[in-house]
Amino acid sequence: MKHDTRSLQPSSMERMKTFCEAFSVSGSVTKGAAVAGVSRATVRNWEREDRDGFRQLLRDAQAAYSDKLESMALERVEHPEGNRGSDTLLIALNNANNPDKWRGNSMTVEVPDVVVQVLTELQVQAQAIKSQLPAADVVDGVTGAAALPWD
Repeated sequence: MKHDTRSLQPSSMERMKTFCEAFSVSGSVTKGAAVAGVSRATVRNWEREDRDGFRQLLRDAQAAYSDKLESMALERVEHPEGNRGSDTLLIALNNANNPDKWRGNSMTVEVPDVVVQVLTELQVQAQAIKSQLPAADVVDGVTGAAALPWD
């Protein structure tokens, strides 16, 4: 007699929740995926497709992990005694996981690829034009000119 093993397999939603729970503790996609029994590629697909609202589940898990890191830092401030790991690594993790709060005045700006391409082309054109200009020490046949306005 054959049993239908499909009903024994966790559903995608159950695996997503398991992943997010593990991620909220470890902060690691690799560890979360292993606990959920899926690959990193599966997690990327869930996020890309926003399957069953996965992006929000992931944001919540990221926030929980960020809160955990901050709690660890506050605990060390309140109780500095003992050797409980690297303070520097804890600061780095807080910087990475909650940059708006932990990095001070720094900010990240997403620049579209097309803007980078245009700026690169302009830079190449500017170099080509500048290479055709006379040297700064020879202007209108006068040797020893101090500087040109474009330098």
